[in-house]
Amino acid sequence: MNGRTVDKDFEVTAAVLEDFRKFLDSQQIPCTEADLADNLDWLKANLKSEIFVAQFGQEEGLRVRAETDPQVLSALNLLPKAKELADNAKKVLAQRAAAQQPNR
Repeated sequence: MNGRTVDKDFEVTAAVLEDFRKFLDSQQIPCTEADLADNLDWLKANLKSEIFVAQFGQEEGLRVRAETDPQVLSALNLLPKAKELADNAKKVLAQRAAAQQPNR
């Protein structure tokens, strides 16, 4: 980031990507425009996460990474279904336990 700071509304723009491309060139890291284009979403998410780690700390960087992580997003979408399944399992277990109790 060359000493620059960002706020929490920061997004990876074309200018940020160009700076990253220049960094790769300065480090003699081979990378084609096709490589960048093919991995653009991943690259943007990880650049933003690393910039947030540097600017705001590890916890904030991990939060930013989680916002775009496909596994995290999938898990969040499944949480209501998981709760429904857990509640149903409790209900079935309670019914089985009641059925096994001797009549008094």
